[in-house]
Amino acid sequence: MASPEATGSARLRVVVVGAGLGGLAAAIALRRAGHEVVVVEQADALGTVGAGIQMAPNASRLLDSWGVVERFAGVGVPAQAAVRRSWSDGEILGEVEMGDALLESVGASYWCLHRADLHSALVGAATDPDDPGPPAEIRLDAPATAVVSTGPDEAIVEAGGEEVRGDLVIGADGIRSVVRTDLFGPESPWFSGRVTNRHVLDAALIRADEELAELIARPAQNIWLGPNGHVITHPIKGGNGLYMGVTRAGLEPDEAFWSLPVDPVELKAQIAGWDDRIHRLIDLAPTITAYGLHDSEPMDAWSVGRVGLLGDACHAMLPFQAQGAAQAIEDGAGLAVALREHGDDVAAALRRYEEMRKPRVTRVQEASRANAALWHLQEGPEQARRDEELKSGSGDFKSYQWLWAPTGDLAGT
Repeated sequence: MASPEATGSARLRVVVVGAGLGGLAAAIALRRAGHEVVVVEQADALGTVGAGIQMAPNASRLLDSWGVVERFAGVGVPAQAAVRRSWSDGEILGEVEMGDALLESVGASYWCLHRADLHSALVGAATDPDDPGPPAEIRLDAPATAVVSTGPDEAIVEAGGEEVRGDLVIGADGIRSVVRTDLFGPESPWFSGRVTNRHVLDAALIRADEELAELIARPAQNIWLGPNGHVITHPIKGGNGLYMGVTRAGLEPDEAFWSLPVDPVELKAQIAGWDDRIHRLIDLAPTITAYGLHDSEPMDAWSVGRVGLLGDACHAMLPFQAQGAAQAIEDGAGLAVALREHGDDVAAALRRYEEMRKPRVTRVQEASRANAALWHLQEGPEQARRDEELKSGSGDFKSYQWLWAPTGDLAGT
């Protein structure tokens, strides 16, 4: 059912399941390639959700080329440094300059922002009639309940009580993906034994405390490394806010959960002995929400016929390379490239997309697990060696160079 208006590579009707960050990135890349995009989303409104998020250069480079960065630049903050600290007293173990140095080395910035601000910018770039390509249509209150057909002539998904038809259906519906379950059965990402407690803080309250103010004196990512956990902070809201994530490891599978409110007194008891400034930041948080962190092994396949998967639906990963959303954004660009290469042979395009993307996301999954192990070391010789490598500049930060460098296979999206 390719559009008769298609020229060159066929103009396709693409149904994207899920209006999260990955689904919207796919919508932007596909509309810019000239395709008609319909996004079906279970929520009845596109509201303010989430907490802090980091867009590393490999993702921000794409977002900049799509005009997304200019939409969030007023509220996003380009990090000027990445700092690693000791868990108990906040001593700086290692530091690397970002800012201009990163622009010179990889040609893109490392942005820190609130997830809702990024989401809003993506919605704008997907739907603005003045942007390149046909504006995407977003249908709210339309939960996907089943994949009705995977081809050969069209793909159909049931969403919001009706059958939505396209030349291609992409499941960007997260780690509890309905599309994945219908294609491949009930296998799902597994609970990692780690939980992140998320806080959004008012920077004005932090500046009122002289010792805390030092932590936000410049726009930097700070990570405290400790036994069975770590703490991260970074600026949001144009520097008017601070995101803090307190991650704890060692939970059992029966303690897995998706989202729970947190008692600050209990959280502080769980991280007794950590830098006192972390405890004082917890006291400034109006609310704290804990999220169980999930991981997954590489899937054998990401598609069946004209239906494919994207982002967490096919490669959930730990957040310790700040790459979950970034890799979903890359997926959207990769999908557009594969469709350009294969015209209206949708099944071949999906196979090419998987071939292009799977080795990279698998490597990122492995690197994220490696960071989890590195950051959460118990006190001892291995931890001491890590800290010495950070102080000498030979550890941790160098692991990002391959990831942040420009990737030629995503050019032209």
